[in-house]
Amino acid sequence: MAKISVLTKDFDDSLLNRTDPIVYLPKVAAPFTTVVKRALMTDLANDLLPRFGVDRVMTQTIQEIQGESGPAGERVFKPINDQHDAVRIVGGIGLLNNSSGQQIFLDPSGFVEISFYGTGLNLLHFTDTNARSLTVTTDGVLGATITLSSSTNSIVLAGRNYSMSCVSNIVSGLALGFHTVKLIVVNQIIFSGYEVINTSSNLQLLPGRSYLGGKRLYKAAASTDAYNSNFESGTLGTKGGHVVVYQKSDGTVAKAVTPTNASQANLGSTNHTNESVIRTINYREFGAGRSDDFSSASGTVAPRAFTLDDGTTTLVHNNAAGSFINGVDVLQLPGNTNFLTLTFVGTGLDIIETDSAAGGSDSYTVSIDGATGLAMATAGLTTVRVVTICSGLPYGTHTVKVTRVTAATFALCVKEFIIYGPSKPSLPSGAIELGDYYLMADFVATTFGVDVVPSGVLRKFTIREWVYVGTGFTVTTLQPISNPGGWAVRSSTIGETYSYTFFGTGFDLTGHGSIGTASGTISIDGSLYTGAASVTNTATWTPGTSTFTLTSASCAGRVRVTGLSLGLHKVTLTVATAESLNIPNIDIITPVHSPKNNQPGDLQNTLPLGSCAIGDSRKFSSTSVKTLANWAQAIGIASGPTTTSTSFVPVPDLSVTIKTSGNPVVLNYYVRLVADAAARNMQTAFYVDGVQVGSTKAIDTASANFDAFNTDNIIVALAAGTHKIDVYWLTTAGTATAKGISRNLTAREI
Repeated sequence: MAKISVLTKDFDDSLLNRTDPIVYLPKVAAPFTTVVKRALMTDLANDLLPRFGVDRVMTQTIQEIQGESGPAGERVFKPINDQHDAVRIVGGIGLLNNSSGQQIFLDPSGFVEISFYGTGLNLLHFTDTNARSLTVTTDGVLGATITLSSSTNSIVLAGRNYSMSCVSNIVSGLALGFHTVKLIVVNQIIFSGYEVINTSSNLQLLPGRSYLGGKRLYKAAASTDAYNSNFESGTLGTKGGHVVVYQKSDGTVAKAVTPTNASQANLGSTNHTNESVIRTINYREFGAGRSDDFSSASGTVAPRAFTLDDGTTTLVHNNAAGSFINGVDVLQLPGNTNFLTLTFVGTGLDIIETDSAAGGSDSYTVSIDGATGLAMATAGLTTVRVVTICSGLPYGTHTVKVTRVTAATFALCVKEFIIYGPSKPSLPSGAIELGDYYLMADFVATTFGVDVVPSGVLRKFTIREWVYVGTGFTVTTLQPISNPGGWAVRSSTIGETYSYTFFGTGFDLTGHGSIGTASGTISIDGSLYTGAASVTNTATWTPGTSTFTLTSASCAGRVRVTGLSLGLHKVTLTVATAESLNIPNIDIITPVHSPKNNQPGDLQNTLPLGSCAIGDSRKFSSTSVKTLANWAQAIGIASGPTTTSTSFVPVPDLSVTIKTSGNPVVLNYYVRLVADAAARNMQTAFYVDGVQVGSTKAIDTASANFDAFNTDNIIVALAAGTHKIDVYWLTTAGTATAKGISRNLTAREI
C-alpha cells in the first residue's frame, strides 16, 4: 500500500525561526487500517529515530477518538501516551484498575491495530485459566489464530498490584519496514502494552528532517551503522558505556560514546565524575499496597520484597522497619545481622540517609555483587546526606547488600537510592540529539552465589513477565536470605512449563531444589536444546536429554547457554521430576539497554521500564506532536486496610511517583475513614519525598463505626526530577479503617 507523507503548515517557515532543536515529523495514512476516517499518523519510516533490538511500549490508560469509527460503527480508542497515533483499539473495551495493575480488556469481535516500523511484534498481556485467543492480520493478510497460554499466572502473579506484562510473540520475521498488525479478539484478551521487534544486526538510521538555529538538517535515505563501534568520539572498553546518536550540521547521523570508568571504586573512594544519575528511588516506591512490600513498612519487623515494573530493580530486606527519624520517613536495619539488598542496572550507587542520633557510629558491611563485605561505619549525623557506595561497575545488573554488624544507637536510616550510569557524551556543535542507549559490559560468567550476578547481564525476576502453564505453580515464601528477588516460582508437577521471551544471545538460569533431586528440560524457540551448556554449583547438564538437574536436596545452581544468534528467543523449562523446582530469576545476555519512563498517566507507581532498544531523545514542534503533561494516580486496592499507629504512617496503596519538568504540581486525595469507637481523632496528610507538605486534615469521631471522609487539594512547587508522593494517616487511639477501596490520590503537573 502506497504511503504519501503529508507536510504540515510548520514545515519550513516557522521551524526555520526556532533556536531550539526540533525534529520534524511528517504525517501519513496508517497502512492497511480498517478504521473509518482514521486520523493521519507519524510517518515512522521518515522520523529520524534510530532503531535496534526490542522496544517496549506500555499502553497505559485510554481515550476515545472522536470522528473515527470501526467498520461496523464501533467506538475507537487510543492509549493516552500514543503521541504518534500508532494504535487504535476498537469494539467492546474497558479499562481495568485492580490488584493486577492497569490493563485494557477487549471483548470478542473487538480488535487492536498497531502500526510500527520493525520486523515483528510482541504483546504484553494478562494470562489466567481462561482461554484467551486472537486472530492476527499482518498488512491486510489474514494469518493464524494465536492462543495466549492458559495458565496459572492469575494465581502466581495476579493480586500483586501490578500488571503481569507476560510476553508473547505475535508476529516475527517480517521484512524491515512500516507494518500494521491487527489483533482480532476471539476470546476476551487483557493487555498492558506491546514490544516492537527491530533488527538485531545493525543500528537502523532512518531518513528525516530537523531544524536548529535557522537551518534545516536533512537526511535523504535510510542507512545502517554498527551499534557498538564506529564512534566519532570516545573509545568503548569491555565494561560498556553510554552512547548518544545525533544528526550533524551536514545532515548525516553519527554516534559518540562515554565508556564506563576503567576502575571500580567503593565507599569513600567512589568517583562519579564520569557518571550521571539514571534514577533516584525512594524506598517506599518498592511497593503497591501489599503487606509484604515497602509501602506499609511502618514500625513493623518482617521480611519484605518488591520488584519494579522493569522486572529487574528490586529491594529486599530480612527485617524491614519503616520509621520517622529526624522528621524523615526512612528504612532502618533495626538489629544485628539485619540487611537490605538492592538489585539495579547501572554502574554506581549512592544512598541518601540519616543517622538516628548524633555522635558515635555503628558498624556495617557493604557487599557488592556477592563480594566480601567492606567495612562501613555510620557518622552519627542527623542531617540527611548522600553516602557514596560504588562507581565504575561494569554496566549491567548488580546487587548491593548492606548488613548491620554492631547495633548501638546511631542506626543507618535509608531514605533513597541513587543509581548511576556512564555520563552522556557531549554533542558536536550544531548537532541535534536523536536517541541514546547504554551498551552492556562484555559478558563474564561467575561462580554461583546468592547475590552474585554475571557481568554484562540484565537480570529478570520470575515475579513478572513470565508465562506459567499448569495448575501446580506457587510463589515461594518470602526468602530475602536465599534470593535477592525475595521470591521464586515453583512447581513439582511433571510437564508444567516456565517460559520467558527475550532479546539477546544467551541466558544464565538460576534454579533451587527443595526436598530431593529436581530437574527440568530446556527448549529454545520451540525445540529441545541439545547443545553445550555450563552449570555451576550442585547442578548438571545432560545435552542428550536436554535436562538441567539440581543434584541434591536444598541445593541451588545455574545453567548457562551462550552463543545464540542475536535476536528474539524464547526459553522454556519443563518440569521433569515430582520435586519442587524453584526458579527465582534468569540473567539475559543482551547488548543494549535503555531505561524508559512510563509517563504520563502513571497508575500505582508504574515507574521506569527497561527496553533492549534505543531511548528516544527527539524534541518535536507542538503542531506535529501534542506535548504530554505528566500526571499520576493511585486507587484503593487493598480492601479495608487499618492502622493503630499514633504517628503518621503511609496509607498502603495511596502512593505515586511523578517525573516533573519544574512546574508546580496539584495534589488531591480522598479517603473514607471509619473509627472503632467514639473520641477518636483520625488524621491524614500529604507527604512529598518523605516530608509532610500542606496541612493535616482531622476527623473527630462521635461514636463507634463513625463514617466520614478526609480530602485535601493543594499546589506544591517541586524541582525538576522524580518525586514520591504519599498520603499518610494516624489515629490518636484505637483502630482507624479505610473503608473498602473508596480512596484515591492524584498528582498533576501544571
